[in-house]
Amino acid sequence: MMGDHRFERTDNEIKRTFIQELLSVSFEDMTITKLANACLIERTTFYSHYESLYTLAAAVIDDQLKVIEDFLVESLRQHNNPNFHQYQFMNEHFVEYFNANRDIIQKVRLIPLGTNSFDARCRRLFKAHYSRVISFSENSFTIYLMVNLAMSDVDYVLNNGHAPSLDELRKGLKQMNIMLN
Repeated sequence: MMGDHRFERTDNEIKRTFIQELLSVSFEDMTITKLANACLIERTTFYSHYESLYTLAAAVIDDQLKVIEDFLVESLRQHNNPNFHQYQFMNEHFVEYFNANRDIIQKVRLIPLGTNSFDARCRRLFKAHYSRVISFSENSFTIYLMVNLAMSDVDYVLNNGHAPSLDELRKGLKQMNIMLN
């Protein structure tokens, strides 16, 4: 049992150090040797936890997305509550989370993991969530629009420190509607 705790502690330290390093060094310039030295572990210890820096990056992204997924699950759970306002709930929780983790999220978004990147996986989370909320196919254009709107909110919050208000959102959608007519 003690070994499990040490493994978990070491795993957490590897992730923590990876994040710390990522804040000062680009992912492309990071090496396992430098990371292991910064963690005060051997390379073999690193490899007992992760196959590569890419698998470590994917695990760190998992941790970040787990929080977002938990928000989405809670909003889905509350969806039928007449006093529940999804946009307000999401903004309050996302803004707090993104502001507290802005630097980390901006850095992990740059890690080139293709379909396993932060943005690609975030899009899949939003797609599944919105298709459940409004009962549309995940491949419907409406879902694509909502996912892109959600990703725009992510960008907006990370750049501005707050979410657009409902009035700003409505005004933006109205302007889009004008452009389409």
